[in-house]
Amino acid sequence: MHQQSQLWELLRRKKIPVVFCSAKTRAEQEVYRDELSIYDPFIVENGGAIFIGQGYFPFTFDYDKTWGGYLVIELGSPYQEIRRLLEEMRSDTGTNFKGFGDMSMEEVAIETGLPLDAS
Repeated sequence: MHQQSQLWELLRRKKIPVVFCSAKTRAEQEVYRDELSIYDPFIVENGGAIFIGQGYFPFTFDYDKTWGGYLVIELGSPYQEIRRLLEEMRSDTGTNFKGFGDMSMEEVAIETGLPLDAS
């Protein structure tokens, strides 16, 4: 653990950004980012979107929307479109599957192992 804290301190001192890129959602990544005091941009859901804190860059750039203090560049299909297509698949195939959008916050917290306030 001591080496990790030295590494984080070195990265901060040298102003080297730490950009998370994972399959995790924004909410899941924010848990770790908060724990580590990391405020650099991050990439969620296997490249689905890039979240950049408002004011992070000293220049303007194109983005798709703002959300919770972030400028968001969406790289994948919009959530509503994916949900519509999945519903079509359910109907066409008779397959019964469940995604996070079909669950309560409590169910998502249980499935992800995250505390309820982070789900």
